[in-house]
Amino acid sequence: MSGHRIHRSIAWRLVAILPRAWRVGLVLTLVGSGALWAQNPHPQPVRARGDRVLSFSITEAADNDFGAALDQARAAGAQALSMSIDWSDFERAPGVFLPADDPENFLTIANAFFPADGIKVALFFRPVVTLARSVPADLADLPFDDPEMIARFLAFLDYAFARIPDLALTSVAIGSEFDVRFGADAGAWRAYTRFVRASVQHIHQDPRIRARFPSLLVGAEITFPSLVESPQRELALTLNQETDVVMVSYYPLAAGRVQNPTVVHADFAALASLYPARPIHFMQIGYPSGYFSPDFYDLERLTPVLGSSEGKQRRFIREVFRAWDDHAAQVKLMTFTWLTDISPEAASHFANDDPAFSVPGDASHLEFLATLGLRTHAGTGKDKAAMRQLRRETAARGWSRATRPPGTPCALPPGHPRFCQECGPCADGAGDCDRDSECAPGLACIDNVGRQFGFAPGIDVCVASSGGDMGGGACPLPPGHPHFCRDCGPCAADQGDCDRDSECAPGLTCVDDIGPAFGFGPRVDVCR
Repeated sequence: MSGHRIHRSIAWRLVAILPRAWRVGLVLTLVGSGALWAQNPHPQPVRARGDRVLSFSITEAADNDFGAALDQARAAGAQALSMSIDWSDFERAPGVFLPADDPENFLTIANAFFPADGIKVALFFRPVVTLARSVPADLADLPFDDPEMIARFLAFLDYAFARIPDLALTSVAIGSEFDVRFGADAGAWRAYTRFVRASVQHIHQDPRIRARFPSLLVGAEITFPSLVESPQRELALTLNQETDVVMVSYYPLAAGRVQNPTVVHADFAALASLYPARPIHFMQIGYPSGYFSPDFYDLERLTPVLGSSEGKQRRFIREVFRAWDDHAAQVKLMTFTWLTDISPEAASHFANDDPAFSVPGDASHLEFLATLGLRTHAGTGKDKAAMRQLRRETAARGWSRATRPPGTPCALPPGHPRFCQECGPCADGAGDCDRDSECAPGLACIDNVGRQFGFAPGIDVCVASSGGDMGGGACPLPPGHPHFCRDCGPCAADQGDCDRDSECAPGLTCVDDIGPAFGFGPRVDVCR
């Protein structure tokens, strides 16, 4: 077995700790980004990626195939992924840390696996995460600036960095969304500021850490509202005087509903103006699709309340990349959360039972958690419109790369979930595809017609397209179906559901959530 295969085989051990890994980059506050809102009527040409780093918070589809999920992220251009280490999970008795060979020692596993794959890590060390402290049990009642608390955490840092000598780090965050727990408590902020100061100084001054990571950026992740809105804004400004980088988690929600995707332009500008000339890392950034389709969510049981849609999530991705281009001099890292929707069971656990994230009985919070992924959860997962948009954006800026060198044989069999992506473009009757661009010219990717071509019934197949109607026959989808304009279009005026202007006839625009005016559901987007 080659060294590379040994490293990849270790990765499957990650599956055993995924419930903890799901916590990577999770925000639960629905406090949103305030009343900021702006249009971007004059988008600029795309900016090459330069020294910016594209990162993902990787979650798996129902097949629990971490390798496939990582491949999906890499195919989209990922250079890094986020990884969270909760202090309390690694120091289970005073001064006694998890053995290096423990099967749940994610530090050891990551050090063995990710360097071989050329993946960097945006690393969180979490003594506090969102609503909950994550400190050893014997320290539970101490404030963060207590000398014993600080000394013990610095010892934990020494232990942790010794486990990852080969890992390439984009940055290190001391805590995640701690502002949600602290609120406007100035005393708690001051104590944590002293804790962060001691941690940053230790990482930069310890000769062993400095020798391996001489230019490491260290920060503390704060939610966007606390960074830009009083009274937390002033507390955050003071804390960030102690850091190398401004770290933010960003989900544009307000009063339990998504905001207009164009709000990102004003929000990015507000953050950049508060921290001029400071590097900014978006350690989490995401926008839920909502329960957008009966194909993926049980809409007889689940009532959409977020006001989102697959189209809005797609437009959010588009606007994020435009805003990132505008602020490329400051915004150096973007971690998209999540790659794939988590399972309904996991979403329910986080929403109702997890001490760090739960808001029991909040339907909008549950919908947020269940639909935050760029891909769906069932089976091997499928790209949402947002993931397809992200692939276009990363390709335009030079991030995406082929997953298979040109001219090499394809190792995947027809019908494999990534066959057309990695072995395409697919010919007529071949699959599985996720979008038209994976098919040969003149063909369209049609959902769930695999049985007609000798595949499983859920396989999507490239077929000759005449307006998306499977070769000239009647369109199999009814007007208002989530994929009607994609598969049966381009749509004429007053038809839907559409996800982008290109699914409408020339001269028409895809308009969000106006379905009731045309006899469709309230979240159907219509060509006008």
